[in-house]
Amino acid sequence: MAGKAREKFMQIDASGAAPVAPTVKKHEPSKWDKKEGPVAEVINRRVVEDSESY
Repeated sequence: MAGKAREKFMQIDASGAAPVAPTVKKHEPSKWDKKEGPVAEVINRRVVEDSESY
């Protein structure tokens, strides 16, 4: 069995067949990678004011 496989590979090498290169896939960001959208507004923010009504 291994002899037949070796013969087949020798035939392929002798025929000069070019190896098939894998296609390069263009990378597109998925919908989970995107960081779009409105920024959350801080609601419970304490504002320090200078008041002189002590």
